[in-house]
Amino acid sequence: MSRTKKGLLLGRGESKVVEIPRDASTSEIEELTDRLGFSEGYVKKIISFTDEIEELAVESRLQPPQIISACMHLVAGVIRTAYKEGDHPDICTDLFHQLWESCDLPSDTHVEKN
Repeated sequence: MSRTKKGLLLGRGESKVVEIPRDASTSEIEELTDRLGFSEGYVKKIISFTDEIEELAVESRLQPPQIISACMHLVAGVIRTAYKEGDHPDICTDLFHQLWESCDLPSDTHVEKN
């Protein structure tokens, strides 16, 4: 299991799927953060946390459905505890669109984006 070039999802209000190769150089990360308005530290923390989760999943010999279930549980808990209940539908819809794009699925014509 490894982060693909579209494996990093960034979001702050409006989420974006961005391409960050596993071997991205510091200058590539800096260019990305400048272009999208994220701090370099913000992006590096996400990359580091993603790597830690992936390493733990491999070490624990988890199967893909177990990884997905654990991550969904974590994400749902963060949404429930860190955001107002009224924001939950928009956050969940945004996550759906990020996942759809990140998996390189064809344009989603059945669900309107906010």
